[in-house]
Amino acid sequence: MKHFGCRSLRVWTIILLVSTGVFLLDLQFLARSVGTVDAGELAAVAATFGVAHPTGYPLFTIVAHLWSFVPVASRIIVRLNILTAFLSAAGVGLLVAWLRFLLVHYLEWKETFHLYAAAAAGALVIAFTTVYWSQALSVEVYALHELFLSLVFLLFFWALRSGTDEHRWALLAYVLGLSFTNHMTTILSIPGMILAFFLFAGKKWRLISTSRGVHSRWIISIALFFFLGVSLYLTLMLRAHAHPVLNWGNPSTIERFFNHVTGKQYRSWMFSSTEVALRQLQHFVALVPRDVLYFPIGLWLAGFIVALRRNWRVSLVILTFIVMCIGYAINFDVENKDIDSYLLLAYVSSAFFISVGAMWLFESVEKVFSAQFGSRRRLWSAVVVSFVLLGAVAAEGFANYLKVDGRREAFAERYTHDVLASAQPNALIISYQWDYFVSPFFYLHYVEQVRPDVVVLDKELMRRSWYVEGLLSHYPEIIGKSTEECRAFLHEVKKFERDEPYDGAILDRLYYGMITSVVEMNMKVRPVYVTYEVEPQVAPKEFRVPEGLLLRIQPYQSWHPVDVQVPDFDLRDKDDPLLNQVRRWYAVALTQNARAAYWQGEVIHARNYLIKALHADSTFTPALNLMRQMVPDQVGDR
Repeated sequence: MKHFGCRSLRVWTIILLVSTGVFLLDLQFLARSVGTVDAGELAAVAATFGVAHPTGYPLFTIVAHLWSFVPVASRIIVRLNILTAFLSAAGVGLLVAWLRFLLVHYLEWKETFHLYAAAAAGALVIAFTTVYWSQALSVEVYALHELFLSLVFLLFFWALRSGTDEHRWALLAYVLGLSFTNHMTTILSIPGMILAFFLFAGKKWRLISTSRGVHSRWIISIALFFFLGVSLYLTLMLRAHAHPVLNWGNPSTIERFFNHVTGKQYRSWMFSSTEVALRQLQHFVALVPRDVLYFPIGLWLAGFIVALRRNWRVSLVILTFIVMCIGYAINFDVENKDIDSYLLLAYVSSAFFISVGAMWLFESVEKVFSAQFGSRRRLWSAVVVSFVLLGAVAAEGFANYLKVDGRREAFAERYTHDVLASAQPNALIISYQWDYFVSPFFYLHYVEQVRPDVVVLDKELMRRSWYVEGLLSHYPEIIGKSTEECRAFLHEVKKFERDEPYDGAILDRLYYGMITSVVEMNMKVRPVYVTYEVEPQVAPKEFRVPEGLLLRIQPYQSWHPVDVQVPDFDLRDKDDPLLNQVRRWYAVALTQNARAAYWQGEVIHARNYLIKALHADSTFTPALNLMRQMVPDQVGDR
């Protein structure tokens, strides 16, 4: 402990209290089911020890796989959600430690109650933002990323203070390498670290390296320990050779390994246009004040000015972290909600200026109270400012908990069960509803053995050679009859994947031809379905018949009723785009079933379906129009 300048037991007590408090609070809002987006896939990969989507996240996979055997809950998904909460809370504790280290050793404040409270306030303000907090409540790689950001920062400034202590720098290099194996955006901190090294340790390092000849040995030591940490990525290649059922990218060759680890498939989304950057910047500017509930913005500004005066070098380094993060994030062309997690480096770094602002507030109030309270001014300033900071953190947490509450992500698992309930035995389902069906299905199917008779193919992943090859290997009874079409598509798509010249029209034709062949070959032996978003180019000559939440593809037109129970959606989540999309799919499917029933003269069935459709989405125009057509006198009653 003393190596980090933490000789006092009370420092570690505060760190543990903050971490424990955050963890216990996270448990209250923890998801009890499979969440949305990548949660299902990551949970399935962890439980089956597979390979996750790029960049593979080997460290998280290994940690989560080992944790999945710890019987802290009956369901593996809940165990993994608990692990996520623990990692995030530990990150908050390390953030307190890092802030306290900077305030004491770089801004040269004495260790007092004010300083501890300021460090805790800075960490807690960030911990209860939606950007940080949302990563703690459902399985995600970003919780471990939160922990590593604080740990790397703590180790870096600790090593920086030592000058050229090889042991400290070697430890930092190893941990930094491990951090890369969890999330590659760790690289955004490197420019700030390089700047800090030359601002603080450069001159001392040059003198020592010249006089003692340690230059080469120091660099080699750092490089070896860094690559030792990064070498964990090689486990992806080892696991790929074992052919796990979830083997994203199949990084079993050097080419595929490199493409997977570097996230080649995401490059087209990066730095695509100025319009994208401006849109994402507007989102960031609008997000931050709401996320911290405004008051900490004032602390940040005050802290920035004070930090510049006390130590402009460390202020410049922290500002570099923030600018690099924002500059990268705003040039990533994804949905606004998806980009929030890429802002974590900026958020964690901003905790420094917020904590400095809190110190400024303590000192300012103490000066104001000096005339009235004399020797007791420190006590009263501590009471008043602590109350203000605690109130700001509590208000922020209260304002944000409804937005991040993991318990309310249960709709994804419910929707997945409802979709599967619409499918007859031994069904084949083709979909690209990744966020709330395909990804949760991976966990439910491969880990909890839900509907082992059903096979779900992700239509968009079928554009990738590794996915089609995996299907040929794992599901020969499904894909084997279309081997010729698959081989033709694979030959063409590999040109695209290797950046070789290709004909887009030919590739598109072969792609839809392959999927259509899979559908038509399987229609003879099993029920085949698509979800409602799948375009008509898939099996265009066949009929699509509504069957619950699915469309059954068959060579003739028919319909029979399938019961669908619409869950009671929480209207407080009306701004959640994923929940709104799920509500819309219920409405779409039920309206299509109502239309089919109406055409066959089943008016009562049609009316019941429409009532349920409007319960899912009361503004769904096709349902309202069909209701008017059927029973115009009842529209006003609704």
